[in-house]
Amino acid sequence: SPFFREIWPTQDQSVYFINKQTYESLFEQFTINKAGKANQHAGLLAKMPDQSTLVLTDSLNQGELRLLKRHLNKLKAQNPSITIHLTTLPHLAEIKTTATPTLYPDASFNSSTVILTSDVNSAARMVQATQKPTHTITISNKTEFSDLFENYKHYSEEKDGKKTLRFERSALELYKKLKAGETIILKGPISSELYHQLETLFAIPSYLLINGKQKIIPGKLILITPENKNLPYLFNSAPRYEHSFSWNTVPVYLKQKMNLKDQDAKDLTDRIQNFYQEAKTIKHNGKTTPPALNVTEDLVLQLAMAVQQNKGQANPIEHVFQQAYTEDPENYAKLTALAKKHLADIDEQKISVDLPEPLETKQARWVHQILELSPFIELRGSPGTGKTHFITHHLTSG
Repeated sequence: SPFFREIWPTQDQSVYFINKQTYESLFEQFTINKAGKANQHAGLLAKMPDQSTLVLTDSLNQGELRLLKRHLNKLKAQNPSITIHLTTLPHLAEIKTTATPTLYPDASFNSSTVILTSDVNSAARMVQATQKPTHTITISNKTEFSDLFENYKHYSEEKDGKKTLRFERSALELYKKLKAGETIILKGPISSELYHQLETLFAIPSYLLINGKQKIIPGKLILITPENKNLPYLFNSAPRYEHSFSWNTVPVYLKQKMNLKDQDAKDLTDRIQNFYQEAKTIKHNGKTTPPALNVTEDLVLQLAMAVQQNKGQANPIEHVFQQAYTEDPENYAKLTALAKKHLADIDEQKISVDLPEPLETKQARWVHQILELSPFIELRGSPGTGKTHFITHHLTSG
């Protein structure tokens, strides 16, 4: 793995990545047998080779760390030849190199890896050309482990008047293909939960926890995803692929992909460019700007096709931006207004109602409505919360 060239001077020992998702598997594991019954087994600590390293890639509390160290001391007392190193994330952060690794078009991978990029689709096309994956799967930050590798179902079985809880598990095709040694690409944003569950693929040897057991994975998983500062060190030390984007090439690209005339492709490009330029001025309250605002040829094409299909009759950005803004409806409303202004040929004055009413304006309207029914109103608030400002700036017309 490219990560280990930076971290480990040698690769003569087994390495296990431990985070909140995999911590419990150190001490005990559960498997589902063919009868649908859950069986408890010893955890990974009892099965590790004598020379192993545990890499903590997530923050554990003091109680969790104490429990882990007690188990390690117990193993050492039982077998003095065992050497299990415990490496924590701060130690790894100190070793991090200053240079950012760059992904080149002729790059090859001998094991599973992560590629960070501002243009997921372009990076995926480049990797597809060199790695020849058997499958490329698009994921989102809502994709779960059970969607890709294995899922569980439970049911109640009644026999002789007694009900027994049974389980049913199934290994999914992606796991079977990796187990068979195939190369798979996952592309798109990834949740921290799913990344932590996949982290074991970047260990030595590469493995997954399937049905409560450690399964060695001879195949390669190449994760191509946008950069995310909330994910751990190993993630953010991955190689980068930066695809240069130029608006000058967009008209030709749209003409080829959408069979447009030269002038139509240029006009559509100008409208989309104007939308993006104004959209990028929207402040996101300290939040990370959604990937949809990182302009790529594929996003522009997706937006151009939506514009052509909607013909001004619907919101042209709905399927391009809505998912990225599910938790930010205010800015999504602003983007919608800009989209209708630049892309749907709707008069700007007609779209102001799409913008949410500011809170202070709404509060002032409520106060005026109450004053129409009562000559008095009591305005409460702690010192410094803006009572005077509210009255002098928003109720002067009353």
